[in-house]
Amino acid sequence: MRTWKRLPLSLALLAGCGPMSTELEMPPGDGTAGTVSEQRESPLRPCGARSYLLRDIWRGPTGSDPMELTRGDRLLFFTADDGIRGRELWASTGTGGEGTYRVRDIFPGAASSAPSDLTRLHDEVFFAADDGRFGRELWKSDGTRDGTRRVKDIRPGAEGSGPRALLAFDGRLYFAANDGVHGDELWRSDGTTGGTRLLVDLTPGTHSSGEPIDTNPRNLTALSDDLFFFTADEDEDDFIALWRSDGTPGGTFSLDSGPDNIRELTPVGDDVLFYIGSDEGEDSLRRTDGTREGTVTLTEESTRDLAELTAVGRGIFFRYRSGTELLKSDGTVAGTVLVKDLGSQPLELTAFKGRLFFTAEDATHGRELWVSDGTDAGTVLFKDLAPGVLSSAPEALTVVDGYLFFSAETRGRGREPWVSDGTPEGTVPLREIAPGTLSSSPRGFIQSGWDVFFTADDGSRGRELYALPFRPSDECDEDLH
Repeated sequence: MRTWKRLPLSLALLAGCGPMSTELEMPPGDGTAGTVSEQRESPLRPCGARSYLLRDIWRGPTGSDPMELTRGDRLLFFTADDGIRGRELWASTGTGGEGTYRVRDIFPGAASSAPSDLTRLHDEVFFAADDGRFGRELWKSDGTRDGTRRVKDIRPGAEGSGPRALLAFDGRLYFAANDGVHGDELWRSDGTTGGTRLLVDLTPGTHSSGEPIDTNPRNLTALSDDLFFFTADEDEDDFIALWRSDGTPGGTFSLDSGPDNIRELTPVGDDVLFYIGSDEGEDSLRRTDGTREGTVTLTEESTRDLAELTAVGRGIFFRYRSGTELLKSDGTVAGTVLVKDLGSQPLELTAFKGRLFFTAEDATHGRELWVSDGTDAGTVLFKDLAPGVLSSAPEALTVVDGYLFFSAETRGRGREPWVSDGTPEGTVPLREIAPGTLSSSPRGFIQSGWDVFFTADDGSRGRELYALPFRPSDECDEDLH
């Protein structure tokens, strides 16, 4: 078995400095949790409770405000503004490797190329950006300056095609874009100029003004061998339809439609659940197996403004946007039922280790972390992080390779990072980043390589990028507890 070199947790990691060199070798494969775990006898876990500032990108109290944290091939990609070059594409190897660096100044000078919709495909990340000459177009990067380039000038000229809703599916990239001829339609790319083309013009024709009709593909969602998405035809008073595609023009067709809007496509087993809303704030929960005849309504009557559809196993939990009830569905009308009336609004619905974790409050404990197995009796307070009537109000619940990361506010510590292994006794705070009662308000937890990255504000540098070492047990120098 290959032996990995141990990473010294040195003062150099407290950074503010530039790229670092360390002894840590990255694991083989794509840096995902599954790849590393399968090759190691011991699972990954947090190495100690201390997180490290990777770089003070915008020096001073302003902060670079890293956004769109996206796992790449052994790199974390994100966008940041250093106060000099505007918001551009950055990358980080975390607490090991080359450090944290700007990949390329795409829009030279102080202006921002404003990369958005970062999406990984194979060993590259694709995104939309504006270089100041060709408008907002499709770009890709392998983490190097020379390997960061525009894929195609889809709409010639300075206006740009405005790529959005990027989705990696079946080895290709799918997205919405406007080439100025067909309107806003569905496109596909294999990463080459010649292989980036319009998939299908879903709504051919033009408006009375002569402008092409925009079908506005949105919410692209992959399930098994198909992708699903919504379209909105502005000529039909925002009439919205649900579509299915196998990635070919002939295999792209409409499944369902609604008078106002369709929201939250959520894969559950072999089906997709979604809901159609009306202007009156009433929603109808529906399920589709990808066929017109297999698209059915689960709620017999319209219900109130649904939210947070969350798949757990082969079922789904959801809530009313303004209500105190937690509900679930197994994909059938009879199996769409109330789990429990909590007396407070359930928030942050998150699937973790076969159960639903969320926040709720009662008269005794304030807003705390709860758990549900789908039954009334099994929907209970998980742990009171701020004992008594005070609320720790957990936020940003994120599952990373067998652990639940989140932020919570407790007496004397402010809002700081926490982690849970799924047991009350294994739910513990990480070392605080902002001292005393200040809050670092961490968010955006994501694993890449052997680190869990997130953004936080230590009270003096503004919001910057942090990482918690996340390694196999025999590579950890510190214990979490």
